[in-house]
Amino acid sequence: MDPTQLALKLELLEKELENGKKEVEIIRMKQQIYVQQTTPVVPVITTPPVTTPPVAPTVTTPVTQIDLSKCLCRSWREVQSTPYKTSPDNVQCRRNCNNDSDICDMHQEKMRNNNGKFWLGLITEPRPEEPFGPIGVQQKPKRHYWLDQKP
Repeated sequence: MDPTQLALKLELLEKELENGKKEVEIIRMKQQIYVQQTTPVVPVITTPPVTTPPVAPTVTTPVTQIDLSKCLCRSWREVQSTPYKTSPDNVQCRRNCNNDSDICDMHQEKMRNNNGKFWLGLITEPRPEEPFGPIGVQQKPKRHYWLDQKP
């Protein structure tokens, strides 16, 4: 009920009260009228839902993500959403290691061809800031960029 309807009903009940009827109902209605008159009208404002941008992969590798049962060489995993070739720096090789080494056979061979170094380094070490490679492939080695870098 709107306040005017409540006021009219209140008047009728007050007349009945004079006749000794419905005192509790009159008090309840007076409370409703008071609440409606003193409660401010708050406009409802709708805002569009907040959308968060997709989170880019982390730039540094937390130690907890390193799988010591796998090869410790850093791998290049190209991200397709950039106009140039980039990769996160926290991608570990998925190959199993030899029993006597922390590096898989494939990466050991690549390191032999490059004076004992791998062009992307080990996942347990800081990344090379300007990776140049890969060495020993058919294409010429070239500068690569990490996900947080731009050419």
